[in-house]
Amino acid sequence: MERLVTRTVALGAIAAVFFWVFQTHHRFLPTIPAFEKHLSTFNAHLTQKKNHHQLQDVVLQVPEDDAGKIMLRRGELVIRPDAPATVILFHGFKCKRSDVRPLRTFMFPDYNTLIFDFRAHGVHAKPGECCSFGVDEVKDVKAAVDFVRNHPQLKDKPVIAYGISMGAAAAIEAQASYNNKLFDALILDSPFDSMENVINRGLNNIRYTIFGCDILKTVRMLLQKSLYSPLMDTILKTCLRLVGLDATSVATCLKPVCPLESIKQVTVPCFVIGCSKDETVPVEAFENVYENAGTTQKELWIVDGNSHVDTFSHRPEEYIYKVRAFLTRILSDLKIKSWKTWLLGADE
Repeated sequence: MERLVTRTVALGAIAAVFFWVFQTHHRFLPTIPAFEKHLSTFNAHLTQKKNHHQLQDVVLQVPEDDAGKIMLRRGELVIRPDAPATVILFHGFKCKRSDVRPLRTFMFPDYNTLIFDFRAHGVHAKPGECCSFGVDEVKDVKAAVDFVRNHPQLKDKPVIAYGISMGAAAAIEAQASYNNKLFDALILDSPFDSMENVINRGLNNIRYTIFGCDILKTVRMLLQKSLYSPLMDTILKTCLRLVGLDATSVATCLKPVCPLESIKQVTVPCFVIGCSKDETVPVEAFENVYENAGTTQKELWIVDGNSHVDTFSHRPEEYIYKVRAFLTRILSDLKIKSWKTWLLGADE
């Protein structure tokens, strides 16, 4: 009995000491309410509201002819609360909308965005569709802009074009074709100057010299005079492969297109981006597109990249910064212009 009492007293003493140590140590620890260990209601709410967005699958109806033929193009629309503008992203040749999907997060996290597959591109491409490197793609561009301009949540916001290579050419052609009524600004990454120049650069790579004499010179001259002829289509597509535009995996139909000339009619702000070592489109082409732009608000940035459309991957952080800075400037100018129009009652 005495042994049991002794053990009980000892255990009680140990428990008292342990409780005293715990209480003494606990006084020096910060007292944090349990609910704040997992979230801060205020900050979490703001973050959730800022990042909240709607993702919608859309189908663009592209009129093909006066007879009422319609081509359907599939895309994705992201609507963000309080977005200052909508950016439509146009992918390049042999690409698809999923290739530009990450740019929605990296480059345009605060903007509404629309991406879609050009004709003959993407998993939903159908037999009979044909890529024309920007000629017929103008219809796709127009359908995308019409969709945005008529959308109840987007119709009153500026619309910006972001195009890569063929997508940039298509945006230029569409803006010129519709009297600068489509876009409020253009961001053009690696636009080519003209399809004729692209093909001629490929032809110039076809050389075979015997005793210092280029025996294929006559062949090149013949091909240059037969551009866009259906009979020469296969040969010309082979020439495109020589300048990095392999047209064998996508149904193509070569047609004359010259963004270098069309951009003379573009009067909205333009940001032209290109690589100094582009093997498909030389740096002079980017410089000429910039010089020919019919707007007084234009920028040119040449990156020391090593290949076609290597701008973003070569300098991603600076690329994102420059694109966002350009957007901030033009949207600020548009807001000032809107206020002037409201005060004066007419456009300048």
